Amino acid sequence: MARRWVAHPAFPFVAPFAAFMAFLALEGPLGRIPLYPVKTACVLALVAWLWRRLPGFRLKAPAGSIGVGVAVFFLWVGLDPFLPWLDGTRLTFPPRAGGIDPSAIAPPALSWAWVAVRILGGAIAVPVAEELFWRGWLMRWLIREDFTKLQIGAWQPKAFAITTVAFALVHPQVFVALLAGAIYGWWVVRTKSLWDVVLAHGVTNLILYVWVVATGNWYFW
Repeated sequence: MARRWVAHPAFPFVAPFAAFMAFLALEGPLGRIPLYPVKTACVLALVAWLWRRLPGFRLKAPAGSIGVGVAVFFLWVGLDPFLPWLDGTRLTFPPRAGGIDPSAIAPPALSWAWVAVRILGGAIAVPVAEELFWRGWLMRWLIREDFTKLQIGAWQPKAFAITTVAFALVHPQVFVALLAGAIYGWWVVRTKSLWDVVLAHGVTNLILYVWVVATGNWYFW
């Protein structure tokens, strides 16, 4: 049974995201600080193991992808004060609270090591896992069960809408994530390139996390 699951064409697209979400569920009872490095390492190890079964690495529009990533960052931060977050079933409004202030982690060397891993995970592991699942698998699978017969970025309005909404609902910043998901979806449809949308998503997260460290807006973490 396990071998059949691993051999399934969807496995390389779904497994990294499934591992990411499983660790996310464990962070509640076990704590984010000790689990985040493990989560990042496991997701990246899965991607490395499955690399040969993933779409070939090629960037069709790297400059445009970087531009899209920067634009989404400004939208994410700029709209945040005006849009509520989804906290379970409850909408919450500014001011924001929570997050992890690395200065609370001792000793300082461990604090900065955690920051480095957090940025690495956010800029690489998260966008790869999410884009493999959302735009690499789900958006195509919703069009056709034998999704490998469709190219990356295949367009169908219903599949695009469901994928965008589902992407938003796994983020507490649900309304701005809805806009971000629509932009990432538009970009993958335009470029027909999984790795271009991964790059755009990674640029957004990288700038966002560096901004968090620079400004101390830890609630984004």
